[in-house]
Amino acid sequence: MSASMIEHFASLEDPRIERNKLYPLKEILLLTVCGVLSGADGWEAIEQFGEAKLEWLRRF
Repeated sequence: MSASMIEHFASLEDPRIERNKLYPLKEILLLTVCGVLSGADGWEAIEQFGEAKLEWLRRF
């Protein structure tokens, strides 16, 4: 079995209101998982991780 994290998240239903979506849910989940695995311990730390690793994250 070989599938990317994004593929695993693709089947999740996004409960957010359409007009409030700035980023796809699967991208938010990927950022959150990668941030937490890298030591981020809260939403601000996850945001900082995302900003610092933006180019790397865009490869996925």
